[in-house]
Amino acid sequence: MVLTPHLSDSDPGIFSPSRNIFLKKFLARNLLEFREKTEASKYRTMDLIAHIPWIELHAVDHCNNVCRHCNQRSPHAFRRDYAPGDYLPWLDKLDTLKASFDQINITGGEPFLHADLAYFAGAFRRRFPNKTIVVISNGFWLSEDAYAAHEALFDSINALVFSIYPNIAHFHGGREAMLAKLGRLKERYPGLEIITVGRTEFYPISFHAQVAPPATPCRWADCTGLLPDGRLARCTVAAYAHIGQTPPRAASARTAPPGSLDPLALSAPLDSRDLYFDLHGDLTGLAAWRAKWPLDVCSRCTAGSAGPLPWKAGAPTRRLDYEAEYFGRLRTVAAPERPGSDPWNVF
Repeated sequence: MVLTPHLSDSDPGIFSPSRNIFLKKFLARNLLEFREKTEASKYRTMDLIAHIPWIELHAVDHCNNVCRHCNQRSPHAFRRDYAPGDYLPWLDKLDTLKASFDQINITGGEPFLHADLAYFAGAFRRRFPNKTIVVISNGFWLSEDAYAAHEALFDSINALVFSIYPNIAHFHGGREAMLAKLGRLKERYPGLEIITVGRTEFYPISFHAQVAPPATPCRWADCTGLLPDGRLARCTVAAYAHIGQTPPRAASARTAPPGSLDPLALSAPLDSRDLYFDLHGDLTGLAAWRAKWPLDVCSRCTAGSAGPLPWKAGAPTRRLDYEAEYFGRLRTVAAPERPGSDPWNVF
């Protein structure tokens, strides 16, 4: 999920905005001005290199936090862990003379619900040692035991972005207590960038047969998500609009019975010519696809017209069963390396 951040400045020595990591995504908005000034026909004739500042991908679809209006539909998602091999072939294809990217944002869902997040993130670090790797979390797991258990993970990533939700902060004893825990994490791993984002409001997004086309870019206009089936998505909100209605498709996904279905979700992924780019073929047209805005699906989305609502949790407010599983395996976090016979081992 990507929203404009409210960065904590309560202690600049601990929580400082990154100059070169996470905030690249927001600086990329100058691309929109470039697109408006460039005729669309030029993209059809120029052999451009498609540069993607950051790529978002899911470690899991499900989440422990039950946020209303979640634009990834995580409260309604099937329980699902992804393997590095679901993404690595497509990332390899995007790191060539025809395409490039700078950063991988590991999100979800809540990434720390993954059965082995250190192995998942470590696989991307070993394959792309010079890329920036960011994990986005709600921080329910913050504890001294977790800081020790996740050493391999923290050594393999560049930054942790924490979305601070009121109910998770309350669980930690309040916002200041949660920030104090983040301070201790920073003290233990001084080279790890820590960014906090306040989540006090959400945008209720829905899709309809037809709504007014947007007059200005929405906050998701520069998103690029990578799906495990080999498709890039130009809007991560629209790309996951069907979650809760269709079963998982990746062969390596670990699944369990689904949660409740979202009555507002679509029965299938959005039918759009602009939303997806299929990486099974060559990269011809990728630069034009990445530069286009608005998309045809924008005229069906309320993102350009819906205002924010105060953040609220559903009922129950958190999935305590997911959290219990995490804390149950906290002391036995697996090392990143796996034997060659392991089907999750992509090396």
